[in-house]
Amino acid sequence: MKQGWNPFPLVRYSGRPDVAAAHILEGHVVIITDTSPSVMIFPTTLFHHVQHAEEYHQVTAAGAMLRWMRFICILASVFLVPLWLLLVQDHLLPHGLSFIGPSKHNYHIPLLIQILIAEVGIESLRMAAVHTPTSLSTALGIIAAVLIGQIAIEVGVFVPEVILYCTVFSDRRFCYT
Repeated sequence: MKQGWNPFPLVRYSGRPDVAAAHILEGHVVIITDTSPSVMIFPTTLFHHVQHAEEYHQVTAAGAMLRWMRFICILASVFLVPLWLLLVQDHLLPHGLSFIGPSKHNYHIPLLIQILIAEVGIESLRMAAVHTPTSLSTALGIIAAVLIGQIAIEVGVFVPEVILYCTVFSDRRFCYT
């Protein structure tokens, strides 16, 4: 299979027999390798990668609600920060919604650069939390993120709204499995 410019994986790996059985029932091909606890499932689409095994173990209505919430979170994480940036930079916010814009307009770093720096910082902190072995280090990473964000706001690197919207709308733990 040729990947090309497609950013999404073409196969899905799973170590759960119930997930493999569900994909077989849906008509997918499952490759099982001897002495390996995981299977390779293909062909896949984006929707297969946002499924979670918990959806199949819940009541149908609860599983559907979990899936819809995951799709809404994905759309929010992809579109809301750029939409906020568009509305703020082009001064398109109505007067009643002016509170969601930057509180001070004399920021030194452009908002787009602030958002990119914040996203890189959030992703690096997330990777550090995932790859550090103990749960105490995850808690320390969260405290470090709060302190770094607060210091960056006080120094003037970030506008507080950039930190707020980037952290809220980039929390993909609830979106992806």
